[in-house]
Amino acid sequence: MPDIQAIVLDLDGTLLSSDKSISPRNYQTVKRCYDSGIHIIVATA
Repeated sequence: MPDIQAIVLDLDGTLLSSDKSISPRNYQTVKRCYDSGIHIIVATA
């Protein structure tokens, strides 16, 4: 399986809660990915 080079995250209802905040768990997960060199791409429509 290839190494993960990037992740794409949707904002509303996925990364962010209904009050537009990010949960501590999501924050830590995204930060851990970023710190390990994975590119974070935000996609929204």
